[in-house]
Amino acid sequence: MMKRLFFILVSCIFLASFGCAKYIKVKELANPYKDKLVYTTVNMRYDGQRSKGSYIAYNSLTLLPVNSRVFIKKITQSGFILQIPSGQIVSFAYKNTWGGKPIDKIIPLLFSETNISAEISKFNERDTRGIKIGDALIGMSKKGVIVAMGYPAVHMTPSTDQDVWTYWENRFAKYKLTFKDDKIIEVGALSYIP
Repeated sequence: MMKRLFFILVSCIFLASFGCAKYIKVKELANPYKDKLVYTTVNMRYDGQRSKGSYIAYNSLTLLPVNSRVFIKKITQSGFILQIPSGQIVSFAYKNTWGGKPIDKIIPLLFSETNISAEISKFNERDTRGIKIGDALIGMSKKGVIVAMGYPAVHMTPSTDQDVWTYWENRFAKYKLTFKDDKIIEVGALSYIP
């Protein structure tokens, strides 16, 4: 009887703590950009109605253009919170398995303390068009695609040196970009995830 009571008690504690896991406060990390205006170095995507975005930028969401002036309000191990030009506060999710490194190493790749319009103006016409619409176009360079769409998630594209990259359209569909000689030669069809 005591064993059974002990088992029930331990099970209840486990289930209660598991159910409350989403309410556990995530540790805030140092924010070198606190109260500083910074610029996005890549296009980012977010859901404007829910004020949420993701490092894996679903291509079907609202575009936050490259070189947007933002404030990084908070950085945690699981993401960052931005105040975007409209004044809206948007929370972006992040996992190390998506970016391949801790978030404090990813943040400097996504933001700059200086306006980057001069760097963007160096792209060719095809890259510039893709960057403007936030999408991959045949003929774009790898660097142009990164600015247009963000970095591909490393669990699907371990290295940007490889010639096939995978991006997500939404949480149920992904597609591949095929490069040759640093130019996109094919934008693959959507493949749906069961």
